[in-house]
Amino acid sequence: MHKKILERYLIRESIGKGAMGNVYLALDTKLNQMVAIKELKLSNLESQTEAILRFKREAEILEQLSHPNIIKIYNLIEEKNEFFLVMEYFQGKNLKDALPSLNLMEKAGIMLQIAQALSYIHQHEIIHRDLKPKNLLVNDKLQVKIIDFGLAYLTNLSDLLGRSAIVGSFAYISPEQTGLLRRPVDSRSDLYSLGAAFYELLTDMPPFTDKNAEVLIHKHLAKVPDPPSSLNREIPKILDAILLKLLAKEPSERYQTAMGLASDLEMFIAHPDKSFPIAIKDKSHTLNFQFKLLGREKELGLIREVFQSVAQGTPQFITIRGAVGVGKSKLIESFRESIASENVLFLTFKCNRSTQNIPLAPFSELLQKYFKKNYQTNFEREIINQWQQQFNLFSSLFPQIKRFFPPDNLQNSKSKEEKKSELLNEILAFFEQITRKKHPVIFSIDDLHWADQDTLELIYHLGENLAEQKILFLLTLQEEASQNVLTRLKKLNGSFHFLDLKPLDKEQLHQLVNLILGDNTTFRESIYDKIYDCTLGNPFFVQEMVRDLVDQNIFFHTEYEWDVSLPNLEKFRFSKDITELLLRRLQVFSPKEQQILAIGAIIGKDFDMGLLGEILSIQ
Repeated sequence: MHKKILERYLIRESIGKGAMGNVYLALDTKLNQMVAIKELKLSNLESQTEAILRFKREAEILEQLSHPNIIKIYNLIEEKNEFFLVMEYFQGKNLKDALPSLNLMEKAGIMLQIAQALSYIHQHEIIHRDLKPKNLLVNDKLQVKIIDFGLAYLTNLSDLLGRSAIVGSFAYISPEQTGLLRRPVDSRSDLYSLGAAFYELLTDMPPFTDKNAEVLIHKHLAKVPDPPSSLNREIPKILDAILLKLLAKEPSERYQTAMGLASDLEMFIAHPDKSFPIAIKDKSHTLNFQFKLLGREKELGLIREVFQSVAQGTPQFITIRGAVGVGKSKLIESFRESIASENVLFLTFKCNRSTQNIPLAPFSELLQKYFKKNYQTNFEREIINQWQQQFNLFSSLFPQIKRFFPPDNLQNSKSKEEKKSELLNEILAFFEQITRKKHPVIFSIDDLHWADQDTLELIYHLGENLAEQKILFLLTLQEEASQNVLTRLKKLNGSFHFLDLKPLDKEQLHQLVNLILGDNTTFRESIYDKIYDCTLGNPFFVQEMVRDLVDQNIFFHTEYEWDVSLPNLEKFRFSKDITELLLRRLQVFSPKEQQILAIGAIIGKDFDMGLLGEILSIQ
């Protein structure tokens, strides 16, 4: 460690150590004050360009903010590929170490300070992402400081899973942060983590514990925590209600704002013996586009039922058909979330125009993902020893998997021009082999109507010949897709099932609008009728219509609820064309912003911010 950093900060002593490096007490020789400097040791810098950019952005914002319960950021220094975060020096213990000396009302006061600090920071669009007792400092006067904002950007979840030393970090992770609950990581994720930290503050233990990080993650996804009062009789039922709401699995069922939480904590502190309805003042002005599946309980139940037969060793195929935006992918995602706590390998591929002319593109990608997640040396020998020649042919068709196997086993590969019947049989044999594992495998292929002909032929062949494998194929088709594909699928045996997704009815549309607004506000029925007439109950179109109504100030938020501007409503032109609506939204962006969006669209769904920056600098 340098004795001096940038010739300004003089290191005095080490005062702590974290997962990313040491923390030092130093003298700022320019301002003649003591500061804390956190050393950030990053691996794979090149692969973390976007994470570093985001962290720098948040650090710059935090430098401009000031709150008595948030550690002040003074500087972020980059020196010779090392990063140093210069912060306010605060003498205090982390909350975990301070627990034994605190009574219930002192703990409630600490909870209130943290909620107020989070409300302030969330209003500035900053999310902590790693709230836990060790990131909450408290001094002898019971003043609290939140530390380590934004550092979670620089931590890779998969890396952490491989390090047993940090299993404790997962005691506070929100379901959406695991990546297994497909919801955006927003301010409500902080509230879940805060709920887990508060739970430990009140009971001396987090809501879920386990020595295995993966088991702990599954508990966050599937297990309901015990009421805190069952572990500590001093805890009143009202705090049970507050804590369990914070720890709801679904973000839309938690507190929506830290301000709403702070309001309830203030009420409790003022009247600790009084019961009251919680979350009355918990109103978010932010639209919510991530929520539980709506109106598809029957279809979800059927998929679950079919999956049970797969778990018993019967291969199954489910084809879901519906219009664009009706919720086919959402249905599959909701099913995936419902089995997230089970030991299942779930692999996905989305077909599109760019893959339409690539032979067997979905299977190539799916198998590459399979080997990446499931590869073991003994499994390699099992495959190669059983059918050496077939594997040579197979690997010639899917060259991506060659890297998982020794070069000596790939000699004398047959050409790609082998007759189709032999090819299909060898791929069938391969599927039979890899799906004889203990746990089920699910292959999800979205937008099958964009698949190449070889992929379709392979699906037909697998459907006719797979017999006793724990494998489920989930396939989606647009309503307008080729009738030939549908007809051929329907001719296959009883392992094929079909779901036709219909639009939402008027009652379900009413529920969807309220879910988006995050409110139980009820508008006049004619407004819902107008939205229904334009969208015909298509969920995606409904969401975009509500977004447009908010953008145009038709729907606006008062202090506690949503309202409608009738003058603006009369001027508003409701569109029955989703494309027109989306194009209209693009007009709010400047020409430069539209250029950035266009470049991003060309690169594709997933791209590195560094690459986007390079292209823009060239232009």
